[in-house]
Parts: sequence; structure tokens; C-alpha cells
Amino acid sequence: MKFTKHKTVLLVGSYAGQDSLGDKGLLLSVASQLRRAFGDEVEFVAHVVSTETNFTPAGIKFKQGAWRIIGPCLHAVRLFQFWPSLEYLLAIFLIPAWWVYKKRNRSIWNEFTQDCRECDMLYFYGGTQLSSQWFALNFPPTLLTVLLCKFYRKPVFFGPQQYGPLTASQARLLRWTLRYLVKDFRVRNTSCQRLLRATDEKLTLDEIYSCDINYPILRATARGEYLLVNFRGINFLSDYDPQEICSFCEIIKLVTDKLLLPVKIVQMSGASFCDDTEIANKLLQYGLDVELLPHTHDENDIIESARNAVGVISMSFHGCVLTMLAGRPAVPVSSGDYYHHKYADFDRYTGDQHVPVVSLRNCNPRLESERIFSYLDRFCQESLIRRRNEASRNLRSWYLNIASHLEKPSPHD
Repeated sequence: MKFTKHKTVLLVGSYAGQDSLGDKGLLLSVASQLRRAFGDEVEFVAHVVSTETNFTPAGIKFKQGAWRIIGPCLHAVRLFQFWPSLEYLLAIFLIPAWWVYKKRNRSIWNEFTQDCRECDMLYFYGGTQLSSQWFALNFPPTLLTVLLCKFYRKPVFFGPQQYGPLTASQARLLRWTLRYLVKDFRVRNTSCQRLLRATDEKLTLDEIYSCDINYPILRATARGEYLLVNFRGINFLSDYDPQEICSFCEIIKLVTDKLLLPVKIVQMSGASFCDDTEIANKLLQYGLDVELLPHTHDENDIIESARNAVGVISMSFHGCVLTMLAGRPAVPVSSGDYYHHKYADFDRYTGDQHVPVVSLRNCNPRLESERIFSYLDRFCQESLIRRRNEASRNLRSWYLNIASHLEKPSPHD
């Protein structure tokens, strides 16, 4: 099914330019899937705040959208340190004052409303930007964009992503939005399915994992030459408990002692977002042969590194996914509710091979290393390939479903 007339899709992703390979891969996957469903004539306007000048994919116009409207208002209100819910309301009420304050503000608002008015649909994509720690930052501008698109009778779709963990009030607000303002949505794990009380048809897998257009099904052949590792040493949530770092290092040492292989640390984000230097130095203290791979701006470099690895032990979800795109096994590392929610049903991605999910809280490094080594040894590449093929078909059906909604004539036409 392909559209015969020109379409414009408004893409909203609330990342703030942290130089993340996962964020880039998600945007590119969404654009490729929409082109396959709608035809090559589709154009994209992306309301994505980005500080990167080297990421300018063809056919996508980047703008800051509602961020440039909500941001200054929310910042002004937060100076008074009100309750978060009250801050949201006051920021919304401040928008008219912001609008009349400067002529430049009116120009920003006019451009924002024009994007919403002239698009054919809104697609909200991403990884974890509505999880509780990001909710206050990302939900207000997203909701403003959704409301304006609904005012102009434009259909709104929320793509598969991680929506939790959320507080009770955040979950109620998001469920209300999905019920009354969104045409259809998908989630990428069963924890989010339960949180949002979604039906089974709305459960799918991650966009990058399922995108066989940008990331073809690969088969790894030769034995791996090293073990890939990613820890996110200085990260966006908090400083880690020193005991967790020690447990992680002990696990890596025990695994590599059995594998008789060196370690290469892969960086999934820029140093301002997640710095891996600390964990590299810590592993060196354990007497390991360690190489910190330079940060890259191309996610295909990660896939290529994974093709020559025995597998990855990673705290980054997309670090795991990019390794599996190369046909190699990935072992997730979890710490706290945010990561527990992320990896709650990660075994679906492996093709149900009973992948160990390593929780660093009060873990037994020797027991965890044995579980990891066993999984790396019995990993079945064919099961992973079958699951990726299924996921690719399901994701394509999701985009064709979106296309069918847009093909139907509107009662207002």
C-alpha cells in the first residue's frame, strides 16, 4: 500500500541533544518505515531539540517546536519551586503572556502552529522520554503539540517505546491522553502494557530491533575476538553505589577469565550524557586487558564492533539491541526500578532463550558470571533471527495500520 498524494509527517521526540546512538537509530528507523508505508514523497518535520550539527538526515527538517514555547515558561515557574503539577498548570497559563512579550515569541508560536496545521499526522516516537525521571521535562511540550494537532483534526500516533516506570498521577495522565487524544499507540514491553492497560495487539518490540530496512538480518560466523562491555559509568540518573561498580567489574573479570578474551568498552552516548571512562579505569585496576573504543556518531560502527565480539554485557538497552543486530548475544545489566522496567521481558528479544538479566543490587558475582558464560555458550543465533523476522513483520503491520487510517477520508473533508 502506497499513498499517491504528498504527505507531511510531524515527528516529535523529546530528546535534548545528548549525542545518543539509540536516539538517532530510532529517528532513522521511524523515517524509513514511514517512507516504506507512504512512499518516497513523504516529508518530515521533526520537533526534536538537538545540539548536534553533524546529524542532518536527508528529508528531515529539524525544529524545536513546543520546546521553545514551554521551556521558558516552565523555567520561569520553577524559580518559585512549586509542586510539579502546579508548575505545569502555571506554565500553560503563562504561554499567552510569553506570546505577547516579544515579537520573536509570536514568530516562534506561528511557526509551531503552522507545522501542526499543515502536517497530515503526528507521530511521537522514542525510547524512554516519558519515564518518570523525564516526565516533567518531556510531557508538557508533547501534550501541547498533541492538543494543537487534535484542534486541527490531525491524527496522532504514539510509537512503541518504554513509558514506565511512572508515578500513579503520571500514569493516569498518560492513560487519559492515550484514550482521548491518540488514534493508536504501541508499547515495547509487557511492563508498559500492564501500566497503560493495553491490549495484546499493542505489544510489539523496539523500533531499531524491528527495522530490517536500515538494519538487515545478519549472521555472525567467526568466533568472537573480545567481549564488548557497556556500563554508563557516570550516567543520567545518579552516581552508582561503589559496591555495584565493584560487582560489575568482578563479573566481567570472572567471565573474561573463562573466555580468555580481552575487553572492549563500547560508548553509546557522548561524555556529557554517559561517560564510560570511569569504568574503563576501574576494569584496568582489576588487571584486565581493556580498550575504551572512541565514541562514534554512526550506530553501524557499534554493529561492526559487535560482529567481531563474542557478545556484549551492557547497561544500555540499545547497546544490547545493536549487538543483537549483528547476530551476537547480549546480556542486560540492571540497577534500580528504571532498568528493571526496561528489561522486564527482554527474553522476548532473544527468541525466548532464557537470557540472564544481571541485577547489580546485592548480586553474587560468581553466580552471575556462571549464568552469563552459560548463556554465551548456548546462544542460538537462529532463534534470534526468527524473532527479528517476526518483529519486522509486526512493525510493518503497525505502519500499514497507520497508513490505512490516513487513507480513509475525514468526515470534515
